[in-house]
Amino acid sequence: KVVGPTGIVYAIEREASVIDVLMETTRAAELDNVRPIISGKPAIDLPAESVNVILLYDVLHYFTEDERKKLYRSANIVLKDDGFLSVFPKHYKSNSPMWYLAELGLIDIINEIEKCHFVLRDDNEKRLIHDDIIEKGIILNFKKYKASDEV
Repeated sequence: KVVGPTGIVYAIEREASVIDVLMETTRAAELDNVRPIISGKPAIDLPAESVNVILLYDVLHYFTEDERKKLYRSANIVLKDDGFLSVFPKHYKSNSPMWYLAELGLIDIINEIEKCHFVLRDDNEKRLIHDDIIEKGIILNFKKYKASDEV
């Protein structure tokens, strides 16, 4: 609904069962603008500069550092110049640490993303739902780096 009648949402997920549940939900809501993509690889396979917004919410802990870099680089390619990357980095060092983010702090994650040609635009603490629990979390919003961003 947020993207309007002509907008398209690409839902990329590695588990077919999760996509099935999502598509049942979209059908029940009479939404026909969600395009499911089943993929376990750390990349976004869409045309260059074809996407306005990318949300990476509670997924980074599944990927190694090299895989995350591939993901950020592919995000940079598919985002339009005025688009943005929004990240909810759950499970980092001071926030229920898990797997590949367990040793990284929030600044480490920001630096990692910025090294892949993004600039932090803003960060916001929000109330979010995570595993059916309302909790506070940090949303990081990045824009694509351009030479004109240099000071």
